[in-house]
Amino acid sequence: MKVVRIITIAGGLLLFCLTAPAMAYRDSGQVVNYSDFKYITTIATSAQRTYVGTSQGVIVFNKTTNSWETPLTGLDGIDPGAIRKLWVDQFDEQVYAETDVGLYELDLTFGRWVTQLSVPTLESLDKHIAPPQVLFPPFGYDYDGNGGLIDPQGRKFRISDIVDDGSGTLWIGTWGLGLFQADVNSKIVEPLPFGLLQNEIFALRENDSTLYIAGPAYANRRTGLTEFNLRTNDFMYIETGPGFDLPADDIECLDVVGNRLIVGTTEGLFDLDRKSGRAIGRVDHGMKADSSVFTAVKVVGDSIFAGTNDGLFVLTGKSKPASSIVYSTLIGHIIYDLKLVQDQIWIGSDIGAYRFSLVTGKLQKFQDPDQLLFDRVFNIAVTKNDLWLTSDAGAVRIDLDSGYTTAYPISSRLIGRRPIAANDSIAALATDLGVTIIYLDDQHWTSRELTTLDGLPSPDVYALVLDGDYLWVGTDRGLSRIDWTNPRLRP
Repeated sequence: MKVVRIITIAGGLLLFCLTAPAMAYRDSGQVVNYSDFKYITTIATSAQRTYVGTSQGVIVFNKTTNSWETPLTGLDGIDPGAIRKLWVDQFDEQVYAETDVGLYELDLTFGRWVTQLSVPTLESLDKHIAPPQVLFPPFGYDYDGNGGLIDPQGRKFRISDIVDDGSGTLWIGTWGLGLFQADVNSKIVEPLPFGLLQNEIFALRENDSTLYIAGPAYANRRTGLTEFNLRTNDFMYIETGPGFDLPADDIECLDVVGNRLIVGTTEGLFDLDRKSGRAIGRVDHGMKADSSVFTAVKVVGDSIFAGTNDGLFVLTGKSKPASSIVYSTLIGHIIYDLKLVQDQIWIGSDIGAYRFSLVTGKLQKFQDPDQLLFDRVFNIAVTKNDLWLTSDAGAVRIDLDSGYTTAYPISSRLIGRRPIAANDSIAALATDLGVTIIYLDDQHWTSRELTTLDGLPSPDVYALVLDGDYLWVGTDRGLSRIDWTNPRLRP
């Protein structure tokens, strides 16, 4: 914000343009970012908490409740990225963090970081120690006696920091395996998993208060699916690659029904047991498709509707391999999304939106009376009363009772995607700079775009889920939780 002061001197005018920064702090907890927190740089402990500095920010473990707290990510004031060092006093009254850019103190009153010049002397019982010669790691793991943990697949991860908290516990940070704790005397090591397997998110589904999160393999050392229990704030992993049930391929789509977890990758379609994470088998052997890149999947009874870069296929029956049905209208076309709406499957494709009747078996094209969708329909969202379709030009809302349509012309230049999530109060739509929240309770709808300036880790949004008061945003740099009910977000 620029403030111009005009001063009159001897009949003349001197203009002084004074630049005053407009400080619009966001509320504490407004945006919380979850990332790949397995790369630990530093640890500091108080009497009640363990503060863990990672390559993606600060996370906090509560020693009293033996559980993870909400991470200190998304807060105003600190530059995103690696934490070099942490300091905390014994009673959690002073917390300091050093990054590559500078030194910060956590303002506990307002929930934001403020810059500092130095760290005062803090009363603390913890001390950093060298890796001991003897540790007893979890079953299947090994320890080389020189600061290296070896996982069941033979991969070696070095210990990056160890802190003795002065109360009988060692806190062990690793570079790639996350945080562990061990008793000072017994040296028995226990894992404390927290965060994502990988930052890039292509697929995001919610089922029974659990988020299922997956994405591309890229060059990540550990890949697969992350299960995030929203009730308990716990994380579990289904890893992919050599030594695991699934290959380390890009995961493009997911569906969760009962105990089944259907995973669509760039190389096949897999059926997993949701509770154990073990693969039941590959289910696409019966398909006659030129492409094995699965882009969308929806389970309905004993049938699996599978979208690919080569059209729509339906795998029917429980036999292995299952028989498949091909819909000629969509052969050779990209299927972007599939959603179950009452007794119909709605289909987003590169030639528009279609609906398939589970009763009659007929396939019909949506006529787009608002002429907003044009050819490509990327993503679909379903609420109790409405169906939403997205395209490059914006979104269309269809009243499921009357069929009346409303157009929301919010254009973008995203390539091959336009994620959307909706409930009865808002719709969230991916845009070029982040995500736009459309408020539906006004006579004339209003919207607010959220960007990296609001705390998002990246402008590149690939998946959206609404769950109660929170909007979950999947990006190429992690997962964000946004409290969409905050009235200060409204335009």
